[in-house]
Amino acid sequence: SDDGVRLWVNGQLVVNNWTNHGATYNTSGAVTLAAGQTVSVVMEYYENTGSAVAQLLWQRPGQAAFEVI
Repeated sequence: SDDGVRLWVNGQLVVNNWTNHGATYNTSGAVTLAAGQTVSVVMEYYENTGSAVAQLLWQRPGQAAFEVI
């Protein structure tokens, strides 16, 4: 994101960087998911000035690269 971002998965806050900042990856903790399980995903974002960017990416265990959701 470029500026503030928050991400919740199943009501658990996973990313919390609600600050003005340049484009950066926001690291997060692991979230355990099960195949076929429905989960809620909520992402909040704000842009202050300059470039605007927000992406939601994920990585499965054993996967080398992140994928855009």
